Amino acid sequence: MFARAGVNRTMRDLLRNERWSLLMLASMFVLAAVNSPFLPDRLPSHWTGGQVDSYAAKSTVLMFWPLFASGMYAAGAVTFKACTRLGR
Repeated sequence: MFARAGVNRTMRDLLRNERWSLLMLASMFVLAAVNSPFLPDRLPSHWTGGQVDSYAAKSTVLMFWPLFASGMYAAGAVTFKACTRLGR
């Protein structure tokens, strides 16, 4: 996919530098915690035809995306490490 050696090396450097990814994940959790006191206990979670038809707990709504992003990050990190060990 990356035929030129310079592009391949840059991609490897980018993928190995995990600092920014971890900073973004941490900021998602911090923003959820900071905004939590200002939100109602139940938040809309589903709409049909412009009308709210389902509510969820505040903690569920605030933690869904940070936890989902953490899971995706972990899956990507495991896949990347497995591929580098296999030499792909």
